Amino acid sequence: MKKPTRNRCLPLVLILVFMGISPLAFSDPNGNNGHGNGNKHNKEFKGNNGQKNKDDDHYKMKQWNNDNSSIQGTLRIAPNISFSVSFGEVRPLAIEYGLTGYKGLPPGIAKQVRRGKPLPPGIAKKILPSKFIHQLPAYAGYEWKMSGKDLILVAIGTAVIAEIIENVFE
Repeated sequence: MKKPTRNRCLPLVLILVFMGISPLAFSDPNGNNGHGNGNKHNKEFKGNNGQKNKDDDHYKMKQWNNDNSSIQGTLRIAPNISFSVSFGEVRPLAIEYGLTGYKGLPPGIAKQVRRGKPLPPGIAKKILPSKFIHQLPAYAGYEWKMSGKDLILVAIGTAVIAEIIENVFE
């Protein structure tokens, strides 16, 4: 049997040495264990000494805005404006102007069209005839749009949906 020579053992020795040294090269020089100075996992973070954070109000408002509850009766758009147009008033106008026979939006997009939410980008919005729009009540800062088979009232600046009257153009 042949004796291992120095040339055959050298690569094996180098591999073992580098494997032993590599963890030391990546360790923290100050002796910290690398996870936020360690041993603080069960302690409560006080951050700003218990004072109120300005982002807390924003988060609570965001939670409130994501509330799925529906508004009954008339929708208050602005302090002095309330929305009070119904399907029964708008559907005869749609028939009169020949705006019927449209299909609804695909289900995935239809789920995104909700009151209080911004109008999703890329939705096909058909421009309504001006004679039809003039028959509807006008609200400052809002415009009527057609989305699939629904009539929607949208804020001009933010594209937030104020009201949806479903199946008007079906």
